[in-house]
Amino acid sequence: GSGLVGSEMCIRDSYALPEGEELPEIIEWEGNEPSGKMTLLQNGKRVKYTCENGKVKVTLPQGLKNETLAFSFKVKK
Repeated sequence: GSGLVGSEMCIRDSYALPEGEELPEIIEWEGNEPSGKMTLLQNGKRVKYTCENGKVKVTLPQGLKNETLAFSFKVKK
């Protein structure tokens, strides 16, 4: 039979831009390492990322509005 995949956790992570600042090209955080594809909820587009020593670096696409970004991805077990 097929077991339930309880360990696949889908996360929506958001990044709030400090007032008056432009979006950086790369944002990073620690923990919540993604597994598989990561999408930007604003436009549904995939974003590139790398994971190194528990740090996640996300490369933002050009031309985004300066607003709070939200990402959707599954977390590594």
